[in-house]
Amino acid sequence: MKNHLTLWALGGALLGTGLVAASDAQAQSSTNQTTTTRTQTMTMQSGKMMAMPNTAPLKAAMTANFDRIFMIHAAQTNMAEVMMGGLALRRSSNAGVRMIASTTMRDHGKAQRDLAAIFRAKGAPMPANPGPIHTAVYEKLSRLRGRAFDQAYMAVQVGAHENSVTLFSHETEIGRDATVKAHAQNKLPGILGHTAMIYDVARRVGAPGVNLRPPAVVQAAMQSMMRMGRM
Repeated sequence: MKNHLTLWALGGALLGTGLVAASDAQAQSSTNQTTTTRTQTMTMQSGKMMAMPNTAPLKAAMTANFDRIFMIHAAQTNMAEVMMGGLALRRSSNAGVRMIASTTMRDHGKAQRDLAAIFRAKGAPMPANPGPIHTAVYEKLSRLRGRAFDQAYMAVQVGAHENSVTLFSHETEIGRDATVKAHAQNKLPGILGHTAMIYDVARRVGAPGVNLRPPAVVQAAMQSMMRMGRM
């Protein structure tokens, strides 16, 4: 039980650094919704009153469609991890980096197969590629060699897995499709375990930015890794 609490504590800590969770529109009365829609927040900027746009409809739309958003991003991330992991195995001789590459390739490959079954069951098309952002990162990494590659690859891994913790945590909290939500709940502990290992290796190779992470987040990650090792 303590292990699960530590994992969810880490998820909550990383969640605070990511997207703001969309508010649940159903939790508001129709009166409050009407008032919010008609009211614009006013702020002082450069001595002038400026109207801030009402974001409630956008948040409500994201909440309503988050299962689909989650599935697409998770599938693209899985493809990117397998692709970048293969590149790391070809480019790096560092034992820690190679361990991360082989672990993420194996686990994200399995996650992609599980996710593909959900796509098929719902009759929805899977993304055909990792998307332009992941592809651009891969192309930049492919131009690096040696220590420069190790540091850049691990920096990418830190950011990617923090983003994944945020994404999967959101799905477990606001997802509406039971099958998709169960997938997120099942995979999140493994992602947290990856994150812990990645923090450790990233610090050892001197990846830029990892030392700027909040100490509490890194400590929680390391504790989750040690607890998972004793399961």
